[in-house]
Formats: sequence, structure tokens, C-alpha cells
Amino acid sequence: MIHKYLIEIMYYCIIFHDKKNEIFMQTKTTLIEKYLLNAIERGEYMTGQPIPTRNQMAQMFHCSRTIVERAIASLSADGWLESGRGCRTIVRKELRRPTSIKRLNVISQHDCHRSISDVFCSFVADQDYFGIPVRWFPPDRAGIMASELCRQGSALIWMLPRYEDLELLYFLKARKVPILLLNRDYDDFDNIRTDQLGSIRESLSWLREVCHGTIAFLGFQASISRPYQQERIHATYLAAIELGLRLSSDFCRNEKFLNFQSDLENVGMSFFQRMNPVKGIFIQNRELVFPLIMCARNYGLIHGKDYKLLTFDYFPELKNTPGVGMLNQTYSVFREISRTWLKSLNNPDRKPFEYLVKCEFHYC
Repeated sequence: MIHKYLIEIMYYCIIFHDKKNEIFMQTKTTLIEKYLLNAIERGEYMTGQPIPTRNQMAQMFHCSRTIVERAIASLSADGWLESGRGCRTIVRKELRRPTSIKRLNVISQHDCHRSISDVFCSFVADQDYFGIPVRWFPPDRAGIMASELCRQGSALIWMLPRYEDLELLYFLKARKVPILLLNRDYDDFDNIRTDQLGSIRESLSWLREVCHGTIAFLGFQASISRPYQQERIHATYLAAIELGLRLSSDFCRNEKFLNFQSDLENVGMSFFQRMNPVKGIFIQNRELVFPLIMCARNYGLIHGKDYKLLTFDYFPELKNTPGVGMLNQTYSVFREISRTWLKSLNNPDRKPFEYLVKCEFHYC
């Protein structure tokens, strides 16, 4: 029995060792590919000119020739390199990539197979997207799988990419991989995102009509972890100014909420502990909605009755509550627009793709 367990332990150790070597090779391969692509983009290696030898690159990157061979083979398959005279590898004289998409890679922060509530899980629910095979990757595996993401005929849809993902995005872009970002706007990447200004303007107009008194605004501060927040804050106050709403530091609260309970109590005092409590509140982030509702109850105030409430997200629990309005990001529309983006990739004269999707506005 002990002998059997020892054999199993040895087996799993071998599997782990092989997996670790595979990850190491993929990481080194990606570094070499990045180096060569950047050098080609900068003009250090011109079309028709040789790149460093395999031995030279193995010394540069402290790796084996096998890893160098894998990087060169990947770039050759994608049309960047070719064999020249004397068995030297040169930059291809006519750089080109195929336009037909044979596979779609999807990167998301959530496992779409388990989280049916994930905004774009329908992309991979059936392993097929309008006839194109789909593969899903979590963000922490994207760098390791860079060579896979760069395969000929691949396109990428990245849902909610973070700032720290930009390096990989630029690398993939240099490899001419078609990329669509969902609900993020970084530089000149194709993107589909929520129309925050148009959506907030419409909903604030409703809040102004139903609220007879001071309107307050609550949300998180902009940060790297919330790349959408700066645009949302800007849209909120621009719409408020357009609608002639009064803006005051007492009622415009974008906080870090490092000490959540204490900071929330300070917000409650600012909003409710006064002769004339606020009569309307726009909450920009879903995580703050129910804590604020409970805070107001500590002052004997009920949402919808004692103050009107507007939220940037949809809550089934608040449906059909008089005096409550909710913005719902219509992610089903994103799916259809993504199909338009995929079709556009076959057009050699295509323009940068950018599409704003207005939220559905629910109120009672």
C-alpha cells in the first residue's frame, strides 16, 4: 500500500515538474517574440535582413536553442520571419497576416462556465460564436498563453481588461492580432463600452423631476482598480451641470472608503444629519447601494419614500419600488455588436471600431 502511494507521489511530482518547465518555456518564448517584434517595429531588423543567430539569442536570454526555435517558428508561422540564404532567418520581405478569423479567444475575469451571471458568459456557453470556435482564458493565464493567442487566424475579445494587462495588449497588437475591448477604453484599441454620459444624463433628468430638494452624489474615487470610475465621475458632474443641478462638496462625495464603516457614517451625517436632509441620491457604484440604504434607515429614512434613489446598476430587490430608478447595462447588445466587429475584420479598409451602448433605465 505504501509502495502504491509512493508511486502516485512520484507521478504527480513528474507532472508538476513537466508543467513548470512548460510554463517556463512559454514565458521565455514570449519574451523572445516580444524582443524580435519590437526590434522589427523599430526598424532595427529591416525586411530581408537577418535576425541574430539561434546561439546568439540563446545566450542573450539564457535559455536553450529549443526555446529560441519555438519563438522563431511561431513568428515564421505568423508571417514575420522566413528562411534566407545560408540557413539564416530573415525578416520577411512582404509582411502579411491572413484576414479570415478561424478562432475567437475570450479573456474574462470570471469563469464563464461557472458564473452564468458574468456579463459576457454567453460568448463561450456553447463553445461556438456565430460559427467560430471559442476558447476562454482567465487574465492570469493570458501571458503564459501569449503564443496561443497569437496563432494565425485568431481574434481576441478581452472583457474588462486592467491597466496591468496593457503590456500584453500592446504585444498582441504588435503581432497584428485583432483585439476588441469590452467596457474599457485604452488608447486606440477597438472597443464597445457603456455610454455613461448619455445614460447618466437621462436618469439624472428623471431624478431632478421627481426630487423636490437637494440631490447628493456618492461613489468611489477613481483608481487603477476602477479604470471606469474617472469617466463615470466626469459624466455625472457634466450631466449635473447641464441639468442645472446644484453641486456642493457636502453632497458630492467620491471617497476611497479605506475604513468603510467609518467613511460611510461620515457620508450619512453629511447627507441625513441636518435640518433639511437630501431628497435624492445618485449612487455610482453597486457596492455602495445597500450599505447606504441601511445607513439612511439608522436616521429613520426609507428609500423611495423619504428620498429618491438612483443607482448605476440593476437590483431585482429594488424592482417596482416607487421612487427608485436603476441604470442597467445592456450586455446582450454587446454580443450583437461584437458580431459586427468580427465581420468588419475581413474589410481591408476598416476604420477603428468604437461603439457606445446606452443603459436601459428602469424606474417606478
